[in-house]
Amino acid sequence: MAATPIYELVRRHKKEGLKQLYEQYGRKLYGYGMHSWKLTEDDAWELVYQTLYKVCETIEKYSFKDEKAFGSFVFTLQNTHGQSQGLELCMK
Repeated sequence: MAATPIYELVRRHKKEGLKQLYEQYGRKLYGYGMHSWKLTEDDAWELVYQTLYKVCETIEKYSFKDEKAFGSFVFTLQNTHGQSQGLELCMK
């Protein structure tokens, strides 16, 4: 039996879905924030938490072909949210 995709867990069981979402994407989002925006550790974690909660708030508006498409959605939300907070990407 295949594991339930994280996006379905978030839809059906918000608390468990949020936990799985954090376990799968938390450190990746954190690293991306630290590297791409040169954030402090606290600011990077704050952006992670805001992003994960935004995923939970908006997930019902979207459908996903697979976990890869969902992952792209999560990182797009982080970028959009970061930019709305006035963050500028640090491209090298």
